[in-house]
Amino acid sequence: PVRLGGLGIPMPNEECKYEYEASRQVTSILKEVIIPQKLMETCSKKVIENAKNFMKMLKGNRSKLVYCQLLGKLDVSTKRVLEMAKEKGASSWLTTLPLDWLGYILNRQEFRDSIALRYNWKIRDMPAYCGCGKENDIDHSLSCKKGEFVI
Repeated sequence: PVRLGGLGIPMPNEECKYEYEASRQVTSILKEVIIPQKLMETCSKKVIENAKNFMKMLKGNRSKLVYCQLLGKLDVSTKRVLEMAKEKGASSWLTTLPLDWLGYILNRQEFRDSIALRYNWKIRDMPAYCGCGKENDIDHSLSCKKGEFVI
């Protein structure tokens, strides 16, 4: 999930078994009422909400476990990048609706560059040298007053 420094893009082949089990758990309460044709009063909305919340908690715990396993395999600089991506507000641009009238739209190049900056990857198609003649990297291109990225 984005709150743990990810992109929020689930992997369906891995998530399907957990989502299926969650669906079975939540709907089992309803099944117990529908099949014998009992009154719905025996099955309150509160019971169903509790089951849903329990499944959400399990999903959150699973995400945290995967995050911790991944963190153990990363080098120090990548861990730092992931910790920064996890900070409050750092992922809000990934979950914001792309509203054109508010200017919340990124084209393909901007999105790709933003992801590269988020994870400290090399930006694709970035010139090797700046307009000032020095070797170009992200830090230099964002601070050089003579380069192409002057704000």
